Amino acid sequence: MVRQINPYLYSIPVDLPGSPLKNLNSYVFKGKKRNLLVDTGFNRPECLASLKAGISELGLDMDKTDIFITHCHADHCGLAPEIASPAASVYMSAVDKAIVNQYTGQGEAYWEKLDQTYVREGFPEEEMAVARRLNPARRFIPSRNFASRDMADGDKIALDDFIFTCVSTPGHTPGHMCLYDEKARIMLTGDHVLFDITPNITVWEGLPDALAGYLASLRKIRDCPVDLALAAHRESRQDLAPRVDELLRHHQARLQDAWEIVRAHGRVNAYQAAARMKWNIRARGWDDFPLGQKRFAVGEALSHLNHLVYLGKLGKKPENGINYYTNKEIA
Repeated sequence: MVRQINPYLYSIPVDLPGSPLKNLNSYVFKGKKRNLLVDTGFNRPECLASLKAGISELGLDMDKTDIFITHCHADHCGLAPEIASPAASVYMSAVDKAIVNQYTGQGEAYWEKLDQTYVREGFPEEEMAVARRLNPARRFIPSRNFASRDMADGDKIALDDFIFTCVSTPGHTPGHMCLYDEKARIMLTGDHVLFDITPNITVWEGLPDALAGYLASLRKIRDCPVDLALAAHRESRQDLAPRVDELLRHHQARLQDAWEIVRAHGRVNAYQAAARMKWNIRARGWDDFPLGQKRFAVGEALSHLNHLVYLGKLGKKPENGINYYTNKEIA
């Protein structure tokens, strides 16, 4: 089950039942005196069983095992309060921890506000009602709030002779962080860089142009000396810079796709744009998309439309409570 990457680094595959991501790669650095576990999985029994099996196989003493959370999504932090020892530290960016505090503290009010963001972008209320019930990000959040140490860009975590640097990479979430071992030339990329799929970029309160942030974060890490980039999902590879270049080209093509859709139709909302965009998914058409994937697609379309608005290439105006994106040549 556990995969050894080098003499001190291991990967625990945490099952994510029903998710197209299949599993989470939870990484463990084993030190002589302390350990560091990176990301945890959803707060659900199947994930907890996978993680605990890996912890047992590695013989980890959780009193001596600190936890680093790359970002606020539930498949990364959901089990933090279940496995964190009071004698250990949980490290996380202050920005994303504030988001966790909101959804663990506000309950349904937080998610209803988020749902209305999508409704204002054209997502039908009746579809949203079903998507709301199925959303794993909502169903498998941490059981309670948990204490953590606020980490900022450049902060260090020492483990024996190793020094890990926190690298702020906003975009996928407002406070996403990678973890970089400069001496070993290893970077844990979380969901910032994935190799078999492209990370979902959507919109966030307080981050008006998430795509611009994501693209800047990609360029920030592109030339870091890295021999091995370890992603949170699917496979990991050695070719960080080429993959960053692929992701930059991917988003440039998607921006062009979004711009051409608006240019052709003159006026569309994000739901309508997503229905016409090119997606790599096994579905006969937009009506055949699983609702969870529709939500991801609309969020992705929205991040690209918003970026085009900020670049001054599209207009945006609300009509009857729905935001529409317009071709400035026609508007």
